[in-house]
Amino acid sequence: MPGVLIAEDELVIITSDGVHDAVPAERIQELAVAHAAEPQRLADALVAAAGPNEFGYCDDATAAVLLRPEARTAQQPG
Repeated sequence: MPGVLIAEDELVIITSDGVHDAVPAERIQELAVAHAAEPQRLADALVAAAGPNEFGYCDDATAAVLLRPEARTAQQPG
């Protein structure tokens, strides 16, 4: 099963094969780092990255991103 490690496991990223078969793991990791504090923005970016291939085919792409509550609290200024 494909996976990407995120520092301190702050995020849980669940994708359908329409994402993880179409988007290289390195790109998924880049997007995860760029949008680590914004789960919905990351999910949207993952789905967008899985756009149509060179033949115009686009598999169904689904992504769910969960930010652990303790990670969310740590990211808030306080």
